[in-house]
Amino acid sequence: MPPTTDPAGSDRDEIAPIVAPGPAFLVVLLAASSLTVMAGATIAPSLPGLARYFSDVPDAEFLARLALTLPALLIAITAPIMGFLVDRFGAQRILFGSTVIFVVGGASGALVPDLYPLLVGRALLGVGVAGIMVATTTLIGGLYPAAARDSVLGYQGAAMALGGVVFLTAGGWLAEVNWRFPFYIYALPLLLLPFILTTLPNTRPEKDQATKRLDTNRMPWMRLGGLYLIALAAMTLFYIVPTQVPFRLVAAGFEDASLSGYAIAISTFASAMTALLFGRIKAAIPATGALGLTFMGLGLGLLVTGISDNFLVIASGMLIAGAGAGLTMPTMNSLVLDTAPASGRGKATGGLSMSIFLGQFLSPILFAALSPAKTIAGSFLWAGATALIVAVSFYVALIVLRWRKPANPSDNETKS
Repeated sequence: MPPTTDPAGSDRDEIAPIVAPGPAFLVVLLAASSLTVMAGATIAPSLPGLARYFSDVPDAEFLARLALTLPALLIAITAPIMGFLVDRFGAQRILFGSTVIFVVGGASGALVPDLYPLLVGRALLGVGVAGIMVATTTLIGGLYPAAARDSVLGYQGAAMALGGVVFLTAGGWLAEVNWRFPFYIYALPLLLLPFILTTLPNTRPEKDQATKRLDTNRMPWMRLGGLYLIALAAMTLFYIVPTQVPFRLVAAGFEDASLSGYAIAISTFASAMTALLFGRIKAAIPATGALGLTFMGLGLGLLVTGISDNFLVIASGMLIAGAGAGLTMPTMNSLVLDTAPASGRGKATGGLSMSIFLGQFLSPILFAALSPAKTIAGSFLWAGATALIVAVSFYVALIVLRWRKPANPSDNETKS
């Protein structure tokens, strides 16, 4: 039986650690989390057919590509708003409403007759994904005791990674029949709606106005801002994989598009496996060390991808980069949930979601603008070296922190 809120509206998570919810709760939460990767992956194989169907529309090819990236931009814009709404109305209500928006916006692409209404639907989809991402992470932070939270965050990261593989594969199969068919996949979350209502509690994060004001005043925005910058950097580097690896393979002499799919799938699978181990990794090393592992994996993977034109070497690079990237989401979510007070978890995770999807949106732009290399292989080497420099800086910081004794105990993880 899921935990419930006290009649007075108090949040038990703020009073004492609660018993971890049962398996049904976890299944619904992970299923909802997997939806966040559907925004782009599901219709990616449909883009050529979509562009051909609307070829009479000016700039049809550009607008078809915009259909893929528009949700990420809307997620980045609306995630902070969703965070505020989660803190105000409760995560379950926002998750339910966001899932409805997700279905309407996503599935509309299967029915609308014109390209511009399709783009409006894609924008709505982004709004829905923002709410789902913020609400699911906030529920994990509010309803799981600290001892279990990191493992659940790892499961969430794995569900998102594996969901990307499943939805991309299904979208590819359906797009071979008709470019509109992958849009019907966005209607599947209708099956989740009754379980969201019956399985997940609508916990309210505030106990009373005095406590709410106290927690709001304690929001450590400077620390959170630093975490957001780290998440932005990590996602910008990781998104080089899906956006640039196809071009890297073409430059290496591999024209077969399926090889790009295999390389990206290898990276995604490695991410899922690493995420599953996050609970054990976090228990063994401090958060700074986990961040170092993230950037070290990304750096080594990108370097290996750039040093050789051999497909097996490039695929090995994707494996290493994916293994590092698998720690990104659970590590950042864990740090943000530990840093923010209970009544501000929605706003804190909203800011993190904004950083993550802004990194996805900016990745191809920054990759092209900042790299001094003349070839795409050289750009991979440059990006890998940059990631390794960041990784080294985390390990230097870890060594300094180990030798330094703070004068006052940190209140970084103070609970209400």
